[in-house]
Amino acid sequence: MTEPISLRELDAISVDRLQGVGEQRRASLEQVEVQSVFDLLTHYPRRYIDRSHEAKLVDVDPGQQVMIVGDI
Repeated sequence: MTEPISLRELDAISVDRLQGVGEQRRASLEQVEVQSVFDLLTHYPRRYIDRSHEAKLVDVDPGQQVMIVGDI
């Protein structure tokens, strides 16, 4: 079992040390001020789509964003 990592240690680990983060992705992350693993874990998007509530078609208003579950 590995030892827990402190927040300070996570802040010292650059995101480019993560698998799948190359030069291009690192540059994209820097644009939103994410430079360390700590930054990545504590980054919350300004906007997101909430897909946690299902809606019935009869309850949906035109222009409203909703999640509908169905079989095709």
